[in-house]
Amino acid sequence: MISVTAKSRYAVVGMAELARNPDRPVPISVVAERRGIPVQFLEQLFSTLRRSGLLISQRGVKGGFRLARPA
Repeated sequence: MISVTAKSRYAVVGMAELARNPDRPVPISVVAERRGIPVQFLEQLFSTLRRSGLLISQRGVKGGFRLARPA
């Protein structure tokens, strides 16, 4: 049986939410609200995924995160 950590599960769920909106960056607060993930935890997780090259971040009023490659 495969053991999946909460961190891994949140990463997959968060990235799936970003894949639903490929045309624009999605704010962390939106992903957290839609999926019931704590914002602070998601901030740390998305930061790690960005450094790994899986996500791209955009700063500013219309900023957020999006997948580095199309789903």
